Amino acid sequence: MVKRGIIIAPEIDIHSFAVRHAASEMGQEITIINSADFTTEFDLSVELLPTITRACLPLRDGSELDLESISGLWWRRPEIPNVGDLGNVEFANVREMECSEAIFGALEAFAPNAFNRLASSKSAGRKIVQLNQAKKRGFRIPNTLVTNSPELARLFCESHAGEIIYKIFRSPSTGFFPTRALVSADIPDLDTLKHCPCIFQERIRGIYDLRITIVGDDIFAARIDLDQFPDLIDTRGLTTGWKNYQLPASVSDMLLEMVRYFDLVYCTVDMRVTPDGGYVFFEINPEGQYLWTEIEADIPISRSIAKRILAVS
Repeated sequence: MVKRGIIIAPEIDIHSFAVRHAASEMGQEITIINSADFTTEFDLSVELLPTITRACLPLRDGSELDLESISGLWWRRPEIPNVGDLGNVEFANVREMECSEAIFGALEAFAPNAFNRLASSKSAGRKIVQLNQAKKRGFRIPNTLVTNSPELARLFCESHAGEIIYKIFRSPSTGFFPTRALVSADIPDLDTLKHCPCIFQERIRGIYDLRITIVGDDIFAARIDLDQFPDLIDTRGLTTGWKNYQLPASVSDMLLEMVRYFDLVYCTVDMRVTPDGGYVFFEINPEGQYLWTEIEADIPISRSIAKRILAVS
């Protein structure tokens, strides 16, 4: 029997395409829907009547998706419905809010086997919460300061002999904002902190970085050796050289415990292994990228996600 799953993703998202391809190799179907296209490319019909409870998405090709009949839904990277240029900003804001409430509410209410829940992703994406939970569970984390005080930032930098990195809380939808080393030329700019806080952490020297993808109980880890890149701060831009890696059971168990605390089904985790063999937790991304590690390390992440959406073993 052919099943149908749904992925909610932007128009161009190669991860969604990879999962759809994995499903097709299994003889199953996955439909990719961009939530930004609500009211322009598809409509919504929800009926809550004494004898009928039904929700469907009528598509522009004349077909429709019955939300209760699908096998599962992956909230890959949902986008706010695009209401266009309406001239009146206040009306545009109201329409955007109403469209979002309608489509996201219907999908959350009726789509079975949906992951990650939107509220769970939002909570898990908060970096201060992540670091606190990781520390509680026994992970080593970098010494961290979150502040909008230039004075405290300077003291933190001095106390770590200048071995400091800094990063933003959440990347905007456009552009790539990597983690960077704080250098002496940046010190005068710390005065701008009074207007906007930042995350400062001690720089952790390591032998390799890990990109870990979790799908339910499946854990896929890939590593990249750092000996070729001794001064590189952020290895997410490296798309070659990744190898399959087997995590120790104790680390896997701690990660699964933390992921379940956040009520996540899917996420990626960044860690670093130090020269003494220690594992340092950096962060969780509930909507993280994984495809380059799948290709380089030859690990079946897309297939695992497809199986989860399709509810097959």
